[in-house]
Amino acid sequence: MNTITRLVKSKNWLKIALLLLVFVWSCSTPRKPATTEFIILQLNDVYEIAPIQGGKYGGMARVANLRQQLLKETPHVITTLSGDFLNPSVLGTIKYNGQRIKGAQMVAAMNAAGIDYVCFGNHEFDLSEEDLLKRINESKFQWISTNIEYKKDGKTQPFFKKTGNNKEEFPRSVVLKIPNENGQDTVKVGLLGLALNIDNDIVAFRKVKEAAQVELAYLKDKIDFAIPMTHLLIKDDKQLAKDIPQFPLMMGGHDHTNMKHVVGNTVITKADANAKTAYIHRISFDHVTQKVTVKSELKEINASIGEEPKTAEVVKTWLDHANQGFNTLGFNVKEQLMDLKGASLDARESKIREEPTNLGKDICEAMLATIPEAKAALLNSGSVRLDDQLHGQVTVYDVLRTLPYGGDIFEVKLKGSLLKKILTTGAGNKGSGGYLQTTGVNYDEASKTWKIGKDTIADDQDYIVAMANYLLSGKETNFDYLTPKNPDITYAKEDNDNPVREDIRKALIAYWKKKYGTKE
Repeated sequence: MNTITRLVKSKNWLKIALLLLVFVWSCSTPRKPATTEFIILQLNDVYEIAPIQGGKYGGMARVANLRQQLLKETPHVITTLSGDFLNPSVLGTIKYNGQRIKGAQMVAAMNAAGIDYVCFGNHEFDLSEEDLLKRINESKFQWISTNIEYKKDGKTQPFFKKTGNNKEEFPRSVVLKIPNENGQDTVKVGLLGLALNIDNDIVAFRKVKEAAQVELAYLKDKIDFAIPMTHLLIKDDKQLAKDIPQFPLMMGGHDHTNMKHVVGNTVITKADANAKTAYIHRISFDHVTQKVTVKSELKEINASIGEEPKTAEVVKTWLDHANQGFNTLGFNVKEQLMDLKGASLDARESKIREEPTNLGKDICEAMLATIPEAKAALLNSGSVRLDDQLHGQVTVYDVLRTLPYGGDIFEVKLKGSLLKKILTTGAGNKGSGGYLQTTGVNYDEASKTWKIGKDTIADDQDYIVAMANYLLSGKETNFDYLTPKNPDITYAKEDNDNPVREDIRKALIAYWKKKYGTKE
């Protein structure tokens, strides 16, 4: 064997030895599984910064504490809120430094709690354009708006946040890059924000399906998968899951009650309003199989969680401002009026603007009780701003949440022909604030007539009814004809000497005290 042959063979043996060494080493120190895990903490429809139902549920300081607990599991915790947080809230009606706070309390609490991402809900646009833009500028969290843009001076552009001289446009999506603990793999998640059609002059709306498809096409080579925050009716969430089946998870809002639905391979979740519950999504992504696994846990937000101190201090500051204002108006916000136990009073917009509800009936009965001569009471459902259900212990603060704007109760004497027109208009206003909640009147399907008590309403007869002041302003939906100047109204009078007539909230408090036996 010559020298060259020996050298070649020795080099081959060296290569083989090195390969064996690598093989043995790789077997003794296996590569960590190529699976990335992270957590999303999902909220939706949060109007109250403090716990509700006598302190039993909710509270942004508890949410903040839950978030910190989850951060002990993994540093990769993303906290989201799927729309509706700036309004409605009775705190927003209180003045501070001469101006109504209009959601400033919620932005401050969300900033403190560590909310990361939000999308628009319909109630953000209850605020004036000026107030909405102020709240946006105060926020430290990221807004994502895939299908809602800002319409101004005939031009459409993304909404934006201004910080000093900087102008940051809302993205249509955000790509989250979450590293694996092995340090070699990163999962890229597209986060979208989709809202229902909002009837507002400053809103340019793009159809949800179309906007989502366009954004997913843009993200195609940039992400492993996408998750949308949505603020839609559940039927529309389900349809979107059918239309775009690649979403492993859709984090919804708008419906206010917790739910979980599975459509194909898509999990759709919604938590209860006002952070009574939150969804905890533990998500894992297998980089080899590309499989996404979602484990969703509905977590009750109650006193067992405790409060995060910094957020609690922010909440207390705003509550102190509010309580000073309420006390000036003569309201003891902590006073308990009743305990509903297992029952509930329904003020959800999806109900109270579509059909008679038990809460609407109670308010009308409270109005009727203030005017002995009245035979019926009429309330525009738009006066009720709670957009939630009352459960358990009900306090004066809950009354203020329900009817944040108060208002006088008018005694109105009017012709039967006008009363029938009002009732017909109200019944036809389903879905709007002009839908009427009533007591003392009903529509008889058999005779196709309106009745007051048991009697058919006669066109030429005069009737006395109790009416909410805004309904009598001519500003409610399709009620432009309903003002004190209408020739078929004999009189419409207030009673400023009667506190319960002067403020519908005081009328409801007095009614519930009498109905449930609590002392004045």
